[in-house]
Amino acid sequence: MREDYKKRLTILTIILIILGIILVFYYLWKIDNNTLAANTASCVDIIYSDELNYNLVNPESLRDSDGKGASARSISITNKCSDIKTIQLYLDVLNTSTINSNKIKTYINGDITLEPTLLSDLKTLKNDDESIKEKKRLYKYDLEPNKSIRLNLRMWLDEYAALSQDKNTFYSTYEIVATDQIIKPTFVEKLLKDNPNIINNIDYSSEIVETGLVKLNNTYYFRGNPVNNYFKIDDYILRIVGINSDNSIKLAFTNNLLDSQFNEYSNKEETVVFNTSTASTVLDAWYEENISKYDGYLVTKDYCVDTTYTKYYSQITYGGNKRLFDEDNPSLVCNAGDRDYGGKYSSKVGILSADELSIIGFNSKFNNQNNYLFLNKDTCTTTPYSYYYGAYITVLNKEGKLSYMKVNNTCTMIPIININGHLTIKGEGTVNSPYELDLDD
Repeated sequence: MREDYKKRLTILTIILIILGIILVFYYLWKIDNNTLAANTASCVDIIYSDELNYNLVNPESLRDSDGKGASARSISITNKCSDIKTIQLYLDVLNTSTINSNKIKTYINGDITLEPTLLSDLKTLKNDDESIKEKKRLYKYDLEPNKSIRLNLRMWLDEYAALSQDKNTFYSTYEIVATDQIIKPTFVEKLLKDNPNIINNIDYSSEIVETGLVKLNNTYYFRGNPVNNYFKIDDYILRIVGINSDNSIKLAFTNNLLDSQFNEYSNKEETVVFNTSTASTVLDAWYEENISKYDGYLVTKDYCVDTTYTKYYSQITYGGNKRLFDEDNPSLVCNAGDRDYGGKYSSKVGILSADELSIIGFNSKFNNQNNYLFLNKDTCTTTPYSYYYGAYITVLNKEGKLSYMKVNNTCTMIPIININGHLTIKGEGTVNSPYELDLDD
């Protein structure tokens, strides 16, 4: 009797084991089938060359030219769908990172290009995952049906990054997401779409100033008196000056002007330099009190104090004087002479150079009061004029003409900031419908 019981128990155990194995294989088959269905349901093929972790551990800082040659992660994307798909490349900066995104540069090339850009200057998306410090969108691209693109992704530590931790790590993951077409242009895309007729040739000596968007190399400026370059952030109404070569947007606070003595004294050559002036101190204080809360959207840019010069006995004539008063030939190349002052400086806020005002439509030979930056005030610039028994800077005078004044006089500053051009916007750019940031993703 006991032997029969043992046999039945053994048979029952074997049956249960067999049923368990069958059940396990059934669920594995079901999972595999669901995964296959999920994959085959998508008509966008995405192939990654490497794992999706992109980690930098104790990285060496690199110049952009060297970073461009670093090892790349490649991604191939094919749209087999019947309609356009929006392809977005996301990067998740993990909470385990000790290096901040303002020290890491990314570069994309292949069928599309993103020039070396700090991660902190790219769009930050909403994120509810506690393991992710920041979610960044590196690129957005509309891929047409039956088209393929290939991207090469590189990241490196910026050459100017200062690190102090013993262990410097940047842990991240990246992925491509394909969705139905998202018609939500970036700031740059919207500006170029709304201004398709680009001015390429300018006669700077002519009194006739054409209105529109001017292209100089990879930089754009609004010239004349456009009606579609208004931008609003909170209660501030600004005018869009143009698009920088890194795709950031240059903005002018034309309704938030600051009057200040440029410098207290004029008896030294170096008092022509704006970034060490009394006026610059006033501008920086205004920025910290009123605008620094928008730092997350703004980028640091180079401003120019051109101190190239010629000298005749004790008289120093700076380069901007010759270009703008003699030759009508503005330049965006910033040079410094052999003095120990001037040249480029970097800041979140500044003022325009006289060369930029010339590109926008002002001249030293005639008045122009039909311009979006004419204020009926003596407006200071960063451009030195001369030094001869006193220091002089170039100004846009209250009649609308490029002129000059001694630095111990008072002039009006138009604060200039530069906003991330990868952000998305809404509005039409008019005074009744100004462009605004569209931060809902």
